[in-house]
Amino acid sequence: MACECHSRPPSPAERASYATSGLPENNSTQGVDKHMASDDNAQPAARGGAKAEAAALARDLVRSAWKGTLSTVARSGGHPYGSLVALATTPDGAPLLLLSGLAEHMKNLAVEPRASVLVDGTSAGPAALTGPRVTLVGSIIEAEGEAARRRYLSRHPDAAGFIGFADFKLYALRIEWAHLVAGFGRIVRLDVGDVTVAIADAEAVVEAETSIIEHMNADHADAVALIAAHALGETPVSATGWRMIGCDPEGIDLADGARAARVRFPQCVMTPDDVRRALVVMVQAARASAAGESGNSVP
Repeated sequence: MACECHSRPPSPAERASYATSGLPENNSTQGVDKHMASDDNAQPAARGGAKAEAAALARDLVRSAWKGTLSTVARSGGHPYGSLVALATTPDGAPLLLLSGLAEHMKNLAVEPRASVLVDGTSAGPAALTGPRVTLVGSIIEAEGEAARRRYLSRHPDAAGFIGFADFKLYALRIEWAHLVAGFGRIVRLDVGDVTVAIADAEAVVEAETSIIEHMNADHADAVALIAAHALGETPVSATGWRMIGCDPEGIDLADGARAARVRFPQCVMTPDDVRRALVVMVQAARASAAGESGNSVP
């Protein structure tokens, strides 16, 4: 499983990798040719560092998604059946879904658990196909443990009103492979290890996630705003609405109303102390960047 953390903004070497591969530098359409792109326009997949960046983009797309398209096999006739579902992620980055047994897709999954989840990072308008999207392919399994419930509710707090209903259960996609399209000819097939993060040696981070989030939002909201501003190119003042909603070995998930963002750590973390040190480095980098842009020191 991948654990290739990268800070924002990309390094010169990463920028060079994007330039040669055509992959965007973030989850926007920046750096992608403004031509119509489709899954049928496949060219040879990126290799080496470019593929690693493609994998990182795919992970970021999934981590920052509010929703996705769940495709199942219709139990009658075997046709593809797509449905819109709210998404969160498991600690290792697999899609996490809250599904009702009364829904058509769950009736399909009871017969055939194989499914896919499409995460769409494209923009609206006629150039939408120049933006990134990733399809994750695998099987739907029941998600057990408190971490799954906690992470889902952190991303979708309104679900607290029905997550306990008898017909609702949490499920995860057990990924087998993935297909990333990041624009015209920017198409990469990825393995499960490319789109998930190893957590076997980072259980302490998973267990401490709630306390980390609560501490950062309650006591260091200004630091969260600085990190968000630096990652997204906003001013610290305009970024005050961002809050932390997730933390895993590779990075943090942020939300501001309907907006969501993924910010990776400078390097992967294995303990809560590692998280603290990484956040300090990120805040320092954000302050230095803000000071450079304003010409004044940031307290």
